[in-house]
Amino acid sequence: MALAIKAIFQSLKLFGILLLFGLIFSFGIGLQQYDIIDIKEFKQIGWIITFSVGIIIWFRLNASFIWKKLTGVYTINDINNDDN
Repeated sequence: MALAIKAIFQSLKLFGILLLFGLIFSFGIGLQQYDIIDIKEFKQIGWIITFSVGIIIWFRLNASFIWKKLTGVYTINDINNDDN
């Protein structure tokens, strides 16, 4: 699980993760306003979290697939050069 979280943060960065969580949170609030879900029930919160993690993984995999097709780059290594 830690490796998956590290890979997601490496590709989306902190801003991308926050944006994605914001979108998922907004979607959940919208569902609550239309009485589709009830956030006060613990079981439904568990389903929301499970769904959110699935969306994040799906988004990460699609972003990786699109990046590979468009650029042909299959790996990106962050190498810190202290030569400058």
